[in-house]
Amino acid sequence: MKDHTIKVLVAESNDLSRFIIEKMLSKRGISVITVSNFDAAVYELQRHDFKMVMFDTRLAEVQEASFMGEMNETLHNLNTHTVALTDGTHTTYTFNWEESGFREKLEKPVRFDHLDQLLNATIYSESVREFVVAK
Repeated sequence: MKDHTIKVLVAESNDLSRFIIEKMLSKRGISVITVSNFDAAVYELQRHDFKMVMFDTRLAEVQEASFMGEMNETLHNLNTHTVALTDGTHTTYTFNWEESGFREKLEKPVRFDHLDQLLNATIYSESVREFVVAK
């Protein structure tokens, strides 16, 4: 029997950000798997069908534009949304998320209203049911 639970993978290097994003998604009834590095993300991608994958743009592999372009295209072909988790700063880690194939971004620290907008524009726009904002 196919599992119809919405699953999201969060690949985030910062423990606190990973915890907060997991709790925010879980509160919305989404099944969340979190990892702290790219290798663990690839492992989980092989084990599960995700509706969305969120990648921390500070992960070294994510900053390789050609590699991430291919990864994002593969995920897109699997009907998996990709989201760049950015910190909005202009440091040596500044990164052109669109150039790497990301279609969406979410700035950290993540705000409930921004997360809800993202979910409504991606996952829930494909669904016949209306998304109800968590309280």
